[in-house]
Amino acid sequence: MNHPHWTLEDRDVPVVFAGRHSLTLDGVPVLHEALPRSLALWHPTQWVIVDALPFPYEQLSPVQWDAPIDVVLPAGFAPEALVQLLGQPLFSRFTNYDTVVTEQETWRELRAVYGWAEGQWRQPAADIESTVQALLTPADGTAASRSRTRADKSQMIAEAATVVPMIERALSRCVDGARRVIFEMSEAVSGYVTALGPVDHEIVVVRGDAHIARQVESNHPEIEVRLVDEGSELGLAPESLDLALLTGEPDVLLNGWMRPVFDRLWPALRVGGSLVVIRRIGEEAALPLGAFSDILLDMASSNIVLETLASVRNPNTGRVDRAAMQFTKIGVSVRW
Repeated sequence: MNHPHWTLEDRDVPVVFAGRHSLTLDGVPVLHEALPRSLALWHPTQWVIVDALPFPYEQLSPVQWDAPIDVVLPAGFAPEALVQLLGQPLFSRFTNYDTVVTEQETWRELRAVYGWAEGQWRQPAADIESTVQALLTPADGTAASRSRTRADKSQMIAEAATVVPMIERALSRCVDGARRVIFEMSEAVSGYVTALGPVDHEIVVVRGDAHIARQVESNHPEIEVRLVDEGSELGLAPESLDLALLTGEPDVLLNGWMRPVFDRLWPALRVGGSLVVIRRIGEEAALPLGAFSDILLDMASSNIVLETLASVRNPNTGRVDRAAMQFTKIGVSVRW
C-alpha cells in the first residue's frame, strides 16, 4: 500500500486501487492489495479501480458502494468476456454516478447490454497515470465542481430500491406483446426510468429546462425527450401511456407552471395504468400531504386510488424524508 502517511481520521478521500500497476499519486492513497481487513478501513469519496478483475467487489460494504466508482476496463477482453467476469459483481450494481473507461467499441456493446448513459463513458488517456489523473479531476479542474457525490449516489440507491420494483410491478400488468409506454416528468437530469437499462417499451422523458433536456437527450439518444412549458401540447393519444413517473420536486411542479401540463397528461394514462410519485415528506415537503392529495384528486377527477405507499430513509441522515407513492387510474376506458 502506498499510503504510509494516511490515518483513520483522514481516509474520507478518493482511493485508487492500482493492483498490479505501478502508480504514485500526490495526495491520494493508492492500494495495490485489497485484503478484506485493510479494505474495510476505507470510506472513500470516490473509487478509481485501475485493475478491475482482481478487485474484491463482494467485500465492499453498502457505505463503500455509495462512493462513485470509476473503473478502467482491461484491454484485450471481448465485451462478452467482460460481462461474464464483471457483470454480476460490478456492472449489475452500476448507477448513473459511476463511469467506465474503455475503448469506444467496447463501450457501445456494453451500453447495449446495460443501458448506461452516454455520459458514463470515459476514453482512456495515453497512459494509465494520465487516465487516473483525469478521473480524479473534474472537467474545470476544481474539486468543488464535482457533482457526483457519495451522498447523492446513496440517496438515489435508497430511492431506486423502492421505486424500481414499483415500476416493474406496474409494467408486469401490461398485456404480453403489447406496446408499453412510459412517461417521466422531472426537472433533474437523471430519473429512474432511464436507470432501468435496456427495455422493450417506449420511454418519453419530459423536462422543463432546455439545458437539462439537451443533457438527457445526449445521455440517452434512444429515448424521446420533450421540452415542455405551460402551453405545451404533449402529443399523447388518449390512454396511450402505461406508466407515468413524477420525480424531482413534484409538490413544486404540480403546484406551479407544470400543473397544466400534468392536467393534459392524465387523459393519456390508460385506465389501470400507474402513476408513481417520489416526493419529500415531513418538514422537507413543500406541501402538506393533504394539499398534495387534493391536487391529485382534482387533476384526476377523483378517478385515482393510492395502491402503495412506501417510506424512503435518507441514508445520509438516517431520517425518513421521502415517500414513494403508486397510484392507479380507475374508471371506464374511453377506448374499446
